[in-house]
Amino acid sequence: MQTNHSEFTTGAVFRALTPGLLLAVSAGVFAADAPPGTAETPAAKPKWETSAGLGFAYATGNTENMLLTLNAETQRKWDQNQVSLGVRGGYGETRVDVTDPVTGETSEETQKNTDFIGGFGQYNRLFTERWYAYGRADALHDDIAQVMYRVTLSPGVGYHFLNQERLKLSGEVGPGYVFERLHDETNGTYNNDDYATLRLSERFEYRISDRARLWQFAEYLPELEDFGNYTLNAELGVEADLTTRMALRVVAVNTYRSEPAPGRDENDFRLLAGVTYRF
Repeated sequence: MQTNHSEFTTGAVFRALTPGLLLAVSAGVFAADAPPGTAETPAAKPKWETSAGLGFAYATGNTENMLLTLNAETQRKWDQNQVSLGVRGGYGETRVDVTDPVTGETSEETQKNTDFIGGFGQYNRLFTERWYAYGRADALHDDIAQVMYRVTLSPGVGYHFLNQERLKLSGEVGPGYVFERLHDETNGTYNNDDYATLRLSERFEYRISDRARLWQFAEYLPELEDFGNYTLNAELGVEADLTTRMALRVVAVNTYRSEPAPGRDENDFRLLAGVTYRF
């Protein structure tokens, strides 16, 4: 296992967490002066709030590219409880005309450039307006990154630095456990690993206007016995309403795995755009 990632870890985690942590510095003063009614209160008749999205891109010419993405999210709040569920997936292909240098014949080759699906589930139980306990599960399959599966289970505690109608900022910390299976293409074998981890995350949300929203999320998951083995997830998204139920969404997602599958890069970046529909 690789062990010399401390320098990159410090810089990468700092850059990912900075947007939220800078806001946290002034959160106490800002929140203390806020009127009592600014904290979000549960609806009288709680219901599931659900949205589903679809994105599609196609290009043709010297190369032919196709990309399809899907996502769905739902959440429910009642009393001191909150449940959030989500799933996201994508599939893409590239077709290239290849000419044989000997015969001069042209043939078409198709290669996958995107093939992933992932999801999460989280339950929060509020103790006060700010403190809460949570339980979370994440799962990922990424055929291009040769991640057969990565499952993370994590309980912990969270704190709302800001919890207002337009501005929200929360941080979470807790132990966790990772189950991972990677494919080694060089010899066709599979590497199974599982280890205890620490989960440190923050989430920031800002309602720009009644029709536009912005959010940012970062999550750091190092192995407890070897901090050089870690995963860093980050997300930045913006959504603007087209109608009362439809919205345009653009999301940038980045995953850094310090010890990826053999022959694969540590970093995976995706820029996803599409239309979502709220139920």
